[in-house]
Amino acid sequence: MGNDNFDKRMEFLKTSYDRIPSSFDPDEVLQKIEEETNKSGKKEPSSKKKGSLRRTITAWGVGVASVLLFGIITALFVADHNEKLAGAEYVEKLQKGYAVEREKKRDVLKLEEDKFGKLAFVEDADTIIEKIADDKEQAKADYERARSTLALPSDMMKNIADQSLVEDEQASLAYLDSFFGKVSSLIGVYDEILVENKQAIEDYEMDPTADKAKVMMLSPDTFPKELQNIIDTMEEQYIELTMDWNTGKISPHFYAPRLADKVKSNFHPDTRAYVTLALARTGQPGGIDHDGLAEIASQTITLPNRDFEQQVKSLYEQFKTSHDKTVFKGYSLIYFAGVFNYANDMDDPETMYYLTQSDEIVVGLNDYTLEGYVANWRKGRSLFKDTEQIVFSAESVTQSGTSLSASVQMIRNDGTSEDFIFLWGYKQNWELFMGWLKPLPSTDRTPETPIDEEFMASVLLEYELYTKANYQYDLYEVDATVIVGLYFYAGEIGDYETQYSLYVQGEFGPPVDKETFIKEAALSPSIKFDEMYTSISFKANEQQGEDGNWSGLATLTLHPEHDPNNSKTQYFSMTQTGSSWRVNYLPMQ
Repeated sequence: MGNDNFDKRMEFLKTSYDRIPSSFDPDEVLQKIEEETNKSGKKEPSSKKKGSLRRTITAWGVGVASVLLFGIITALFVADHNEKLAGAEYVEKLQKGYAVEREKKRDVLKLEEDKFGKLAFVEDADTIIEKIADDKEQAKADYERARSTLALPSDMMKNIADQSLVEDEQASLAYLDSFFGKVSSLIGVYDEILVENKQAIEDYEMDPTADKAKVMMLSPDTFPKELQNIIDTMEEQYIELTMDWNTGKISPHFYAPRLADKVKSNFHPDTRAYVTLALARTGQPGGIDHDGLAEIASQTITLPNRDFEQQVKSLYEQFKTSHDKTVFKGYSLIYFAGVFNYANDMDDPETMYYLTQSDEIVVGLNDYTLEGYVANWRKGRSLFKDTEQIVFSAESVTQSGTSLSASVQMIRNDGTSEDFIFLWGYKQNWELFMGWLKPLPSTDRTPETPIDEEFMASVLLEYELYTKANYQYDLYEVDATVIVGLYFYAGEIGDYETQYSLYVQGEFGPPVDKETFIKEAALSPSIKFDEMYTSISFKANEQQGEDGNWSGLATLTLHPEHDPNNSKTQYFSMTQTGSSWRVNYLPMQ
């Protein structure tokens, strides 16, 4: 940075200080200005022992800099230009400028010097100035580094708006690491002040059913000065008071809501979930654990993938013998899902149970024991059947208190998708939210159901959801009989595109393309489903077909007026290839 830029920076320092609320005594300021004026003709020695410099900085910052604000700054800017000063004199100017900056930060936090000086980042900044180089250019660099180190958490989040790191993951992590370190340092000092004022907190009378921490945060001028000062300023530094409802203890913790928008707007996307995980792991920031990044880094795996399959088998063997979830450390949640799915394929419900079992997750489910799980287990459908891609996005990680949730998404060949949910809780590891895979289609049964107003209302609802989602709506939860009704209703109203989308897709799909089908369907007479048929039932084939799919038949009871041959019933064939039942081409032949 050139001398002109340095002068401008110092000028900005001088003029912007007026915008910060000050606790300085005006009489002392005027007195020190007069003293400096009287001493202006005396030249002081320019060399000092660096071992005593930290005490000198503190003296400037607390006893002199705070009251020399205008005197020192005026002297700085009416003096000769930097180029005319000897190196030692210039260094001393920087040290005095740092002392003013340091005092400003202390004033913002409203901390006494004995507490302010304990902050790790303040100690680091003081050390940089204590060891400042004699060379002018290097001294300027040291000065800027000290000022940057001295920045408060609030300063860092204001500054990031001007230097977005959205494109730089490593720079984002480094910046957030520094930010969290400063918040942690403040929390340590705040906790010390709370301990020193324990009696005042205990004596504070209020409704015992209320959250004392929240009330304290809203109480102006209630507590001893040092405690009241941190209450007044901590939220600006991303800290709040919280209460332990079991012990009643009041503690400072990271105030996450204020950070969410800043992280989303200014840092690399993969750091967002990483920040959330770091907070949940400790309850408060303690520095970012870079070893955990792989667990929540965005990743996509395209199937089939032999390397993925081999790694899943290896992790399965490790976990099967130990039931220790730390074997997944460093692996994406995609691999966790893969092991659960592989255990299902291997008819191993015990391993599946230990991937999900958690007191926190199954609270209220008293029968959720290993014995009960194994006894009730039925083999489920493979997560990866008809899946083109397995996707984990860091964007899927969300926080609720100190718990996290995340999801792995299976994208099917037919364009639909299925989410597999994970939780991170007090056990400090990831676990599956649900302990069951969706049952095999062979168990699907629907008893005879009248095709009445209630049934048709279900059909119309699913039609709205399905078409508005542009056919990406997962029909897994939709009963096969309703899908039959959906198919007939789409044809009845001339929506042949929707009708075509309900067919089995992929290699088992229609032998004609969509455009040809639409043209041919438009020439066929429409059928009003609820007038043609009176009831419907469905039953899946218990055996899986050689092609790996399941077949099923819907039985339709004809209305007597539309049954001249007295056949009474007609059959409608369906196949499940992905997560839901689909219509076979020409289903009634």
